[in-house]
Amino acid sequence: FNNMATFAVVVVAVTLNICSAIPRSNNNNVDDIFPYPHSKFPIGTQSPLFIIADQNLTASQIVTVETLSGTLGRTTPQIYRVASSVDSDDSYSLWLNEIVELSHVQLNTTYINNYYGLLQHFASNLHGFVYFSVGNESVNAAITYCAGTSDMVIAVGDENTKSFLLKIGTRMLEDLTGSTVESTYSLWQQNFKPSRMISFQDPSKSSFLAGFSVFARMASLQYQGQTGGTVAATIMEDVKANNKLGAAFGWGPEREYVTTLGNHGIYVHASDYSKDVTAISNTPMANLDVHIAVKDHWKQELLREKSETSQNLDEKKLERKTQNEKQFHDNVHTVCFVMTDGDNLQWLMGPWATKGQWFGSADRGKVPVTWTLSPALGVMGAPLLRHIRKMASPNDTFVGAPSGIGYAYPSDFDDSLLDTFANATEDALGLMGLNMSLVNVIDNAYDSTSLARLLQRPSIKGVLSYTYGSGYSGENGAINWINNKPSIGGRVSLWGNSTDVTSPIVGVDALIKILSKLPKDETSTLGYSLIPVHAWSHNVTDIVTIATALQELGGFEILGANDFVDKIVINHPKSKCPPPQGSYTDSCRDCMESDCVLTCRCSAPGKPFGIKSECNLTCCSLLSNDDGLLSCDGHPCPLQC
Repeated sequence: FNNMATFAVVVVAVTLNICSAIPRSNNNNVDDIFPYPHSKFPIGTQSPLFIIADQNLTASQIVTVETLSGTLGRTTPQIYRVASSVDSDDSYSLWLNEIVELSHVQLNTTYINNYYGLLQHFASNLHGFVYFSVGNESVNAAITYCAGTSDMVIAVGDENTKSFLLKIGTRMLEDLTGSTVESTYSLWQQNFKPSRMISFQDPSKSSFLAGFSVFARMASLQYQGQTGGTVAATIMEDVKANNKLGAAFGWGPEREYVTTLGNHGIYVHASDYSKDVTAISNTPMANLDVHIAVKDHWKQELLREKSETSQNLDEKKLERKTQNEKQFHDNVHTVCFVMTDGDNLQWLMGPWATKGQWFGSADRGKVPVTWTLSPALGVMGAPLLRHIRKMASPNDTFVGAPSGIGYAYPSDFDDSLLDTFANATEDALGLMGLNMSLVNVIDNAYDSTSLARLLQRPSIKGVLSYTYGSGYSGENGAINWINNKPSIGGRVSLWGNSTDVTSPIVGVDALIKILSKLPKDETSTLGYSLIPVHAWSHNVTDIVTIATALQELGGFEILGANDFVDKIVINHPKSKCPPPQGSYTDSCRDCMESDCVLTCRCSAPGKPFGIKSECNLTCCSLLSNDDGLLSCDGHPCPLQC
């Protein structure tokens, strides 16, 4: 938080890179909250960082470098991959420079273009190597073997490397060319059981994430079908048995992947093209001057305010807005543009910061833009945070990416761990140092009960609520109040190039037309538009184009998410509707509420999510799905009481 120096609290610096890469079973608070392991020693304290360039390496050689990096990283990170040089124009060279600034690690480029020299340098550390075939399951079997063993073992997939290592006296321990992940996971299952992380990686992407998988003791396997497959089921159950939050790296078929993992208390980090995660995640966080006292401040504030009457509380909040924050315009339509996909670690670590479409845009800063960022960066992304905090303009606002500490659908998440998920989200947001007090949530259906668990956290002041379907705008701009905090749905999404103004997913011209016809009334739900901006089909320049057109039309105010929510809190009347609850969320999706009428698409036999059903929440709010109809106590929910 930027004004942290004004807090009258005791500040305790947090250094998160002090625990062993082997997951710990003691009651250490950091380990209980977050599943991420750390090196025994921080980066730069025991060894220089040896740089190697990808440009001259084959795919199998990169796997060898990655597994070497991972096994060495359990002690301290010692290898870092760049595209061609430490001054390459890619993002990973940028993060390397930030790592040097934060840790003062010495860089060694002796082997930057000498693959065999790098292997020989570290050969004396190795217990041996295992052999795999490129492009099939055996590469994941080999990575899983290296991750599970307690010895320092690397994976090799080409004859030249095999011959070289044998020549210098490094043993081949196993030929795994015909092996499966099931066999190697079974071999080391007892070593894997304390781990709370899994890597789901297609063998064709083995050049990425392999080192972090070895370092963090993650089994590496391809997600099969809708539920992952039998081996994935075994591993997910082992993670769940820890009764703590788990995290999945890599990727799978999105909806089924996120739902299935969430059922096991495991959230998702899209990361199947990430590299150098061991070095990035072990860069000291304390050097960012981020402090855990942020959370304590919010708790003290909440306790103080609870002692006031509701009327006095509202008056004091309004007084603080008037004295300390910008004055909002009346008689305008208020718009907030939010860039999607900030939960995607491979994008944040990859082109997000450097390419002209996104945070690297020359147009960034011209108008307010809100960026979703994974709160996990607060725990494992110090180099990224340093760059973001240096480069952010006054028009850049940041909110927690879906759906908190990691990507999950709250209504489908293991209920016994949902409060832990909310706590981890709050803690990580506080560590970001970016004044982040809002969370963007994606869910299969609007579920006030699970959102309430998140909004119980004192430092989280609201949620930006997206449906998985309808381009994240299935709620049609609904504003609901939970724990006296707003949940705001996407109005219409800037996604693709449709010109159909009746669609929830439109292009630039159609969005301008839609917004031009909406009311200019700060007291009405229709006076506010939260616009999800699809990161893969639109960019900052498109946002500037729309904002410029709206300003020319007149009667619009463009705000970042924090100001957008503050304006709603000040001006929007609290809903009198009871929030919907019940089992309907298991089989209904794309739910939205307007004027106390909840509308959902519900499943019936042979019609998955194919039936539109409505319910007046003033008549009934404890809902179930009865053959496609929203029901109360076994009877269809009425539209009129």
